Amino acid sequence: MSIKRLIQMGINGIYGFLISLILISLLQYTNGSNDLVNLIPFENWFVLLIVSVLMSGLIYLIRSKNINLSITSKKMKQILILSSIIVFIIQIFFAYQIYFYTGWDASAVRNAAFYFIEHPQKIAQYFNYYFSYHTNQTTITVFLGLIMRFFNMLGVTNVYFGTIVFSILSVNLTTLFISLSMNQFIENKLNVILGFLLCTFLCSFSPWITIPYSDTYMMFFASFAFYLYLNLKGKSSDLLVWFIIFSSIFIGSLIKPQTLIMGIAILLYEFTFKRKDTLKQEFIRLISVSLIVILTFFLSSQLQKSLVEMGQFKQDPEYSFTLPHYLMVGLNPDSYGAYVAEDAEVSYGQFTVEDREAKNFEIIKERIEYLNQKGWISFLVNKAVVNFNDGSFAWGREGDFYQEVFEKDNLFANALRSYFYHDGDSFESFLLLRQILWMIVLALMATSLFNRKKDEEIFVQIICIGIILFNMIFEARARYLFAYVPYFVLLATLSFNDLVMSKTIFLHKNKK
Repeated sequence: MSIKRLIQMGINGIYGFLISLILISLLQYTNGSNDLVNLIPFENWFVLLIVSVLMSGLIYLIRSKNINLSITSKKMKQILILSSIIVFIIQIFFAYQIYFYTGWDASAVRNAAFYFIEHPQKIAQYFNYYFSYHTNQTTITVFLGLIMRFFNMLGVTNVYFGTIVFSILSVNLTTLFISLSMNQFIENKLNVILGFLLCTFLCSFSPWITIPYSDTYMMFFASFAFYLYLNLKGKSSDLLVWFIIFSSIFIGSLIKPQTLIMGIAILLYEFTFKRKDTLKQEFIRLISVSLIVILTFFLSSQLQKSLVEMGQFKQDPEYSFTLPHYLMVGLNPDSYGAYVAEDAEVSYGQFTVEDREAKNFEIIKERIEYLNQKGWISFLVNKAVVNFNDGSFAWGREGDFYQEVFEKDNLFANALRSYFYHDGDSFESFLLLRQILWMIVLALMATSLFNRKKDEEIFVQIICIGIILFNMIFEARARYLFAYVPYFVLLATLSFNDLVMSKTIFLHKNKK
């Protein structure tokens, strides 16, 4: 058995354990027993039953009628691009009807960005402590401030909505890149269209696009790198593409560190499943890519320094929350790894990085010892529920969520707000539809365990493993999952295509 095959089996084993943990956790969950997730109208087992019936019926219909949309990949690409433009227009319309000012961290970033337009020196005056504790928020703040400044120069009064437009564009382009990737891998273009629709309704039409924050802004950078990587040609010009790939990843990581998961997945896949014929070729490729990674990391570090200077941030590095803080939060047995004010107060109470990390590690040790005694299974099951149970990705679960809602009295605004707002008459329908779509994705992802996978499916599996592990190790938050949902959808679509094709082949064999 080859090393490549052994690694593939290892990846499939880890993936199988994680997706099984998620599904078992969701199926055993009693609706309403956890205050950290939205309450949906039906239990998960019933939603999964609906999903199973729908998927079985759709697969039977496609295979029995032998439905195969045979159009060229070039034509399909044109259809996807045109469809994305139409979706973008619809997104802007519905976002304009429902957008509002939200609270939590997004409000600090938004308010600082407003100062950036004309009085950036006031950012340090009013937000010094916040950006010292949360150093990763500086990049998104400057990005939003630059967009606001741009629209302000154009004479636009509602500069905040301009930042929403870019949030929408980031998610829209991500859906496009993922759909174009489906188009490369799937011959039956009907399945590409189904995958595009699933990603559109789950991501592009998610109300999260109306919150201009790091979750949506990072999506473009990760998906752009992903799409470029899939289209490497194996030529000398690839070095430039590699440079663009990791420039995109490291810029995205300045907005949200989770973007690095894409870079790690690319490197793991590249040097495990794309080995060259000779040791010399392998060595040259390893050195070339490594140098590019180092160079782009250095350039992104310089960019971050420039952005900090541009925003006139006055950060005290001793206040910074580092990785041990988020690991400490992720091990909280009472909140199942979710944020609680008490954990933040522990870190706020230490006035140097050394003291803060020492205190964080002390609590981490205590929590590990506690979980060793009480058992990890219950903790991990409940943490999986917090992370993966909500198809709305915890829409509305952040603090002071509807901080300021703007008055709009028209038919569309009233209908959309009734659907997307928590106090709306149709909000339960919103949650139910999102849960059905999300269960479709998870159920199809589970079936990929039993398919004979192509290399591209293994690559997407690695990406999904990365974000699942991130959410299960560090702070639990369903919102953190949203940026990587398109890759979950991609893997689900590839699995659906495998099911349809394998069943079709089976039927043809029986007819002979």
